[in-house]
Amino acid sequence: MGSSTQKTTGMTKFYKKMARNLAVDRVRAWDRRRRDFVDDCGDPDAYTPLEYGAEQRDAVDARRQLDVLAQLFRQMPEHGLDILEGIAGGCSMKEIAGSSG
Repeated sequence: MGSSTQKTTGMTKFYKKMARNLAVDRVRAWDRRRRDFVDDCGDPDAYTPLEYGAEQRDAVDARRQLDVLAQLFRQMPEHGLDILEGIAGGCSMKEIAGSSG
């Protein structure tokens, strides 16, 4: 019988410790949310928490990406720049077709 009582006492301590750890985790999560989200932002999907310690871009990789982009611009069709500007400006396809001929 002593063994059963010891197991029960051990399990009770284990469950109490789990409950305490869960409570601490929730308080920490609440503190993080309070720190990162200061005010009601209206549309929560438009905002994300601050990223701490963001890595800088690799200079070699950035240069390669710029080289690829430059090559694509050299291969662009005659009115390609007009099309890109129209899309970036939110124009309809009809407006873009009318302005580019």
